[in-house]
Amino acid sequence: LPPNVAILTVEKQPGDSVLLRVGHRYGLGEDAKLSKDASLPLRTLWRVARLKAPVSVEELSLTANQPKLAMLARRHGKRFRSSYGGAPDKDGGGYTAGRLHSEPPAGPMMRVTLAPLQIRTFLLHYASE
Repeated sequence: LPPNVAILTVEKQPGDSVLLRVGHRYGLGEDAKLSKDASLPLRTLWRVARLKAPVSVEELSLTANQPKLAMLARRHGKRFRSSYGGAPDKDGGGYTAGRLHSEPPAGPMMRVTLAPLQIRTFLLHYASE
């Protein structure tokens, strides 16, 4: 794990899933190097947390009570695009959430980025045994 990222929660959920919450440990300007955005592959996290590789991963709201996609769609209504993020950029291009990165896990390593002090919550789904 990068030194500016911490695993905050690893919690078994009903069924065959695990709640995984990760957070950036530093605020803006707190440290010259460690206060920068942290990018990490989620696949690294299950090894660190001693979990099997999941079948699928779903990002949830911080409180883990709803899928992040549903929350953003409700918040942004018709302006929302399924690639997800926040409000439209000034040029009308992609979506951003201010300084916070809200891109879904990407690529084979499921890479995510955390801005300073950002916390992200994921539900790891496993096949029934």
